[in-house]
Amino acid sequence: MREEAWLEAPGKAHFIGVCGVGMAGVAVLMAARGWTVTGCDAGTGEGGVREWLEGHGVRFLGGHAATHVRGVDVVVRTSAVGEEHIEVAAALAAGVRVVRRGEVLAAWMGGGHSVAVCGTHGKTTTSCVTLQLFQTMRYAAAWCIGGRTLRMEGVAGGPFCHKDAWLVAEADESDGTLAEYAPEVTVLTNIDDDHMEHFAGRAELEACFGACVSQTREAVVFGADDARVRRVVRKHGNGLRRIGFGFSERAELRAVNVAATPEGTRFDVMWRGDFVETVRLGVPGSHNVLNALAALGAVVAAGGDLDEGARRLSEVRELPLRRFECVAEAWRGARVISDYAHHPREIAALAKMVRAVHGGRVLAVFEPHRYSRTRALLKDFPPAFEGVDALALLPVYAASEAPVEGGRTLDLFRAFRKQRPHAHVALMPDKPSAFAWLKGCARSGDAVLLIGAGSVVEIAQWIREDRGGDAAPAFEHPDAVCVEHGSLEAWTTYRTPASARWRIEVKSFEAAQAVLRWAEASNIRTWWFGMGANTLVPEHELQGAAIRFAGNRGFLRDGAMAIVGCGWKGGALLERLTTEGLSGLEFLDSVPGQLGGWLAMNAGAHGQSINDCVAWIRALRPDGSLCILHDEEIGFAYRSAPGLKGLIAAEAGLRLAVKTPEEILAQRKIFRAKRVKLAKLRSAGSVFKNPAGDHAGRLIEAAGCKGKRIGGARVYRGHANIIVLDKHACASDVIALVAWVRERVRDKFCVTLEPEIVCVGESWNAWTNKIGQT
Repeated sequence: MREEAWLEAPGKAHFIGVCGVGMAGVAVLMAARGWTVTGCDAGTGEGGVREWLEGHGVRFLGGHAATHVRGVDVVVRTSAVGEEHIEVAAALAAGVRVVRRGEVLAAWMGGGHSVAVCGTHGKTTTSCVTLQLFQTMRYAAAWCIGGRTLRMEGVAGGPFCHKDAWLVAEADESDGTLAEYAPEVTVLTNIDDDHMEHFAGRAELEACFGACVSQTREAVVFGADDARVRRVVRKHGNGLRRIGFGFSERAELRAVNVAATPEGTRFDVMWRGDFVETVRLGVPGSHNVLNALAALGAVVAAGGDLDEGARRLSEVRELPLRRFECVAEAWRGARVISDYAHHPREIAALAKMVRAVHGGRVLAVFEPHRYSRTRALLKDFPPAFEGVDALALLPVYAASEAPVEGGRTLDLFRAFRKQRPHAHVALMPDKPSAFAWLKGCARSGDAVLLIGAGSVVEIAQWIREDRGGDAAPAFEHPDAVCVEHGSLEAWTTYRTPASARWRIEVKSFEAAQAVLRWAEASNIRTWWFGMGANTLVPEHELQGAAIRFAGNRGFLRDGAMAIVGCGWKGGALLERLTTEGLSGLEFLDSVPGQLGGWLAMNAGAHGQSINDCVAWIRALRPDGSLCILHDEEIGFAYRSAPGLKGLIAAEAGLRLAVKTPEEILAQRKIFRAKRVKLAKLRSAGSVFKNPAGDHAGRLIEAAGCKGKRIGGARVYRGHANIIVLDKHACASDVIALVAWVRERVRDKFCVTLEPEIVCVGESWNAWTNKIGQT
């Protein structure tokens, strides 16, 4: 095989980012050709990549250091690594040749027998099927492919040093190195807008594919149903043998009578109008029919027998890993499928394929891949998920990119809620939350899709390891009600759909102590609720116990002191205090919540706060034991009580004044008249704390946010510091709107608003950072 002069004599090569699937393949092939190869990476790759590399003679050096490039002849880098990288900079300073991974592969393709499979979609599958056909037809075939099937020894291998061997390679266009390829046979599957962060426009993208076609030495196999592919081949394919494949009559190699079967797909192969063979492909999906035709075309272009190749297609029974890969047949009763799809066209094909073989609900977790791709194709993603009943969106997998506005998960969620307002789409801060969401949603008969080219595959491993049970028994006590996978929708004033692994209501002080001891002994996380007036629960199921007092309404008066159980609802407590002639909390009239919540948030209004009346709080520690906190230990601050963190307020001593019930009622009416009227509105009152010396509502209104909406949540026109929800709203709408409002106020006034409402299980700053990647 002819190659560039610097590659002919083996020397020492070092790979930066060697655990990437494409880099690993080239490193192993270089080692097979006699090179001494080292490599480094910040991680160790998926599926034992490091071990595979070391088993094939590649020495792994761990992280990155300038010393790694001493004494080497060439440094190979992934395109994600720039010239400022510590090892690249050291190599350039020492005069060491630095090349990209694609340039090495292109050099190998320039002589001898080679097939380069390129195109926006289907490259990996087409490459793997092409390799299977070559192998079953007894061709000597080496490979370098960005994926593998279970039968393949790895992403690269075969008789690479054999002079008559074919090299089947997946040729990536993302960094432009495809333009340097000069293979014997080129397979061009399709052309779609992707990697537009690298290409200036469509013309430049098509020119990259065109350069590969124009340098092809013998034949081009191309998707005849794709207008952009036809244009490229027509312009650059002069003098080449051309084999068009597809479903239409334009195709020389054609599939007709395509039908889904329980085993996969059946179709008839036609060649120039004549019947060749009925193929029973062992994988589903019409797009996989096209991939199979492309592979058959490559075999024909390489001089193989058409009839034998068509017969051999029926032996294809597996797709590359992460291409419709079945992770579990019955995880919690659901079938789980992992797929590498990350472009809207690929996702749409996946959703269509699942709907063709599955009649139940379809749940999906999607990890967007790259900010640039998400921004460029933002409007194309929502319709691609047609047929998916419920979708969880993860933060964007950066792939070494910096965040860009318009390409973040927050932007993608807004596009979903605008284009498909009634679709069930949920924001997830991380993969464990998405896993919890699946555990709370999945049921028998569902199909679960794990979609994306990044780290979403980690959830597949958690599913494989999950046995569907919980080590802890349900809590039992005569004064408690425990519900497994209990709904929390009625536990907050927002009333958004939510659930917890255990929902527990305790009716006595003793039951509260018992549930805490149960949780501590079973290592179960707990969340304590009041009326939920200042609370938002995200859509992933809380993996622990949500608990609230259903009783604890003790009341004891001692002169002007009231000793009150924290289970009192605010309105009922004010009525009791009015009857008793005890004054001091009138300013809280119409403020929603229970006494426990008022204490934890240091509830206030009209310039007053509850801390002015609190003498002490009796609280429960996590182990169920009691403690008493006095004013200085509570540490009341604006909308917070730091001393109560990690404790559960059970009872409070309130210092009040003695007045007549009539005086107290008159004062309550005055405060009530000042309150924003929120009756019958789904809200949690004020969303943001007032920044020092200003009002959050004023800043939000001045930033142009009043009336703005995301999904079923909108900034209330009656008061800009309130978010109200309609009947289609979900917690993710509130989360997205809070993040968006914070951005607008920060950008206009350089003020970061701090939310007053509590998002259970995750801080607001963490949420904003993860979905906005700021």
